[in-house]
Amino acid sequence: IGEQVGAAIAFVVGYLAILEITLLSYAVAPEKTGAVLRPLHDWAHGHSRQILIAFIALGGFIQLARGIGLF
Repeated sequence: IGEQVGAAIAFVVGYLAILEITLLSYAVAPEKTGAVLRPLHDWAHGHSRQILIAFIALGGFIQLARGIGLF
């Protein structure tokens, strides 16, 4: 259980660090940050259905693997 809690804490800290860096860069240089993130936003917006399908499929494969005892 300790390893799972540690992994969860590390994930949350890493995720929040990325979020804070993005927000700080918007505060410091909003035009430059927008120019850097615009292609990523446009790509994700154009492929939103495929991204959703990939996440659902990944979740299904993980559940299947757990069900047959691979994890």
